[in-house]
Amino acid sequence: LIFRLLPRISINFKGLRAISDVFFMGNLILFSIFTPLFLLRLAIYPRRHVALPIIERDSLQFAYFPLWPCSFLGLALFGGFVIAEGRVHPAKGWGIAVYVCWWVGMMWAVVSVFAILSVLLSGSSVKGKTAHGRFAPLLAVLGGVTGVATGALVGAAISLPGLGVRPDQGRIFSDQLAEPVIYFSICAVGAVLVLTMVVYSVLMHELLLVTGWPPPELTTAIFFFIGPLGQAGAALLFLGDAAGRVVFAPPPDNSTEVGGVPVPTVPGGVGGDDEGTTPIGVQRKLSPALAALPLNMISLIFALLLGGMAVTWMVLAFINLFHRLARHELYWNSSWLALPFNVAAVALTFLWLSLSLESPFFRIATCVLLILALLALVGNLVCLTKLAIARRYCFKNT
Repeated sequence: LIFRLLPRISINFKGLRAISDVFFMGNLILFSIFTPLFLLRLAIYPRRHVALPIIERDSLQFAYFPLWPCSFLGLALFGGFVIAEGRVHPAKGWGIAVYVCWWVGMMWAVVSVFAILSVLLSGSSVKGKTAHGRFAPLLAVLGGVTGVATGALVGAAISLPGLGVRPDQGRIFSDQLAEPVIYFSICAVGAVLVLTMVVYSVLMHELLLVTGWPPPELTTAIFFFIGPLGQAGAALLFLGDAAGRVVFAPPPDNSTEVGGVPVPTVPGGVGGDDEGTTPIGVQRKLSPALAALPLNMISLIFALLLGGMAVTWMVLAFINLFHRLARHELYWNSSWLALPFNVAAVALTFLWLSLSLESPFFRIATCVLLILALLALVGNLVCLTKLAIARRYCFKNT
């Protein structure tokens, strides 16, 4: 999505869309390969996975579980891009297919969150005395809310004309279908923010009064904290724009406003006066003039606040990183795999802020964060390759 939006901030070069397509196709290939493998492993060894102790043994597996529906939502977003760019015609049902896939992915993400909360609330063994055991439930909840925030972001994107990339093009499905997507996404972001604030309160208590920095094996765990903020901030910006274009669209030319409410009219007026108009009914929605601008401003302000909180956690994460490096306790493990995703989430928020505010500052911040996310991605690929060559990496519980 970031690579598709870069031309809108005057960053464009040949092959930019191809790079985005490569990432999407990589997502499709990995999803198609590992989904049946995971289901097969779950069927063969159910007690290894559907059990509470796994949260203590390997919190990252539980925290990464919501990224499964995130990957599916990414495929729905790619389908929206294919339609918005004119590669297939939405009238042939492709837009409805994307619409249905979004609802499936969103429900999947929501069910994942409730499953995580249910498992955590139903057992007491996760309340361990070790630092790893204390951070494990928090990481799992943050992973869940990040999945829901991603669903809200994708829902807002597919409701925009041209998915926000090509605003001159039409939507991939009708406004009547887009409205429930926008409503549900706004409610989802609200739930995400409430859960995130609760988890952050517990996290600050743990960091300041109980455990201090996370253990060395969870050095990059603080980067998990910025994921919900980045995704929720970007989702709010997209939703504010989408609601202004879909839910509170400007009234047609043959309407007027009475008391802030659009009143459709017919020419001719009462008694056949050609210069007058006669109201034929009153719509139930608020006036676009009264609703669209405040909604966009509220989304913008909340996105700025969430962006500031994300930057705060990011600074703390890098301080922890250098702290472990100075004590020779920094090493690569699977927790580093979350770094590119979470940093890119904040980059997406800053990118849309640069479009909304026409701010060079946010353009520069977007480029810096995008480069950092790409470096982290390349670093993870290099480390995975080295471990695979050395035959030291195996997919099993420890």
